[in-house]
Amino acid sequence: MNRPGSTAPTLYLRNLMRPVSRVRYLVWRVAGAKRSLTVQLSGGPRLVIRPAPAGDLSVAHEIFVQELYRSPRPLASESVRRIVDVGANVGYAISYFAHSFPAAAIVAFEPHPAHLSQIAQNLAANRLEGRVTIVPAAAGVATGQAFLTDSGEASHLVVEAKNGQIPVPVVDFFATVGEGPIDLLKMDCEGAEYDLLIDDRFATLNPRGLVLEWHTSRERPHADEAICARLTNLGFVIEKVVEYSIEGNRFGLLWAYPS
Repeated sequence: MNRPGSTAPTLYLRNLMRPVSRVRYLVWRVAGAKRSLTVQLSGGPRLVIRPAPAGDLSVAHEIFVQELYRSPRPLASESVRRIVDVGANVGYAISYFAHSFPAAAIVAFEPHPAHLSQIAQNLAANRLEGRVTIVPAAAGVATGQAFLTDSGEASHLVVEAKNGQIPVPVVDFFATVGEGPIDLLKMDCEGAEYDLLIDDRFATLNPRGLVLEWHTSRERPHADEAICARLTNLGFVIEKVVEYSIEGNRFGLLWAYPS
């Protein structure tokens, strides 16, 4: 994630909290606490928030205040039975989807060890263990191993190890997710989305809704155009594209639906 434009996430996130949680949160912020805090949103899930330098507050702001994962096309909550989350981060999107679609089971892929620990805490806080299957690995086109940059919510996979990088398992996404219908597919995997999309097996998934964060790179400066072309060729209609740029690196978010 790490999208620009959310310079003061705490100013608005706290307004979504229940009164008691808001008071506890303000004390936690003022005191500069070093431990995580659990708060509850009004009419919504509980969030386990780590203090800075973790980016939990920014991620929570994007998901619960900006509602980046609210579908432009209405999705009837009772009809959404299976959600696949590729790049679950600390689990806030899981909580958002679970609350929005109470009949859905969720399969979530996440390789970062610290994020996996945070996901477990968020699942326990919301009693979601029975509805969510966590795949503690990166989603790829083949089983293997890769290395993860330790950059918090912006961590991404690299092929070769360097200092400070974390070895993580990679699973074959298509074999792992199986052939069952997918009502909503979310992909936020810091560049790995490209390889998944161009794999021939992606055409068999046919999700009812797709929300995807795309990334350009030095090797793929026009990855967004290639991704949109790929989805269009597969019969998807792209309804919303949001683009951002940080230091010349372009990335963005799109929603797509079968035509």
